[in-house]
Amino acid sequence: MAAPSPLPSVRSISAARIIVARLLSASAWKGCAMKYLMLVYGNEEVWNTLAPADLAALISEVDAFNDALGESGELITAEGLVPRARSVRMGQGGPVVTDGPYLEAKEYVGSYFIVDVDVDQRALDIAQSYPGLRYGGSVEVWPLMRGGWVRR
Repeated sequence: MAAPSPLPSVRSISAARIIVARLLSASAWKGCAMKYLMLVYGNEEVWNTLAPADLAALISEVDAFNDALGESGELITAEGLVPRARSVRMGQGGPVVTDGPYLEAKEYVGSYFIVDVDVDQRALDIAQSYPGLRYGGSVEVWPLMRGGWVRR
């Protein structure tokens, strides 16, 4: 008798994708408070061209932004990322760790924050009000799953 494969079958992966797609559909969570991961992207070339006073002002604005979300009860956490990302991918001989994941990209994830809001539009409104957008930054808005798959 052959040992069971440690990898799931194509059929089970396809079924899992269908289940996840249904769980993530907007209608499934309508009317429920949701947590959202906000990935904040920046361009190091742009940040390095800011005058020290402008950079200090931007940092103060981001601090005030975070404080306001904290006072409203919507901010769960906000953290900057240390610029030493590594990527782990499966190679032919097993997992391979490389620097990355996006060494050639001009934009990179510099920080993130998580909010807990009642409606999807509020998450988008928060992202649209992020102070770093004025300097070429962007914010990706990711709904977080709930229940057994996602921490609530």
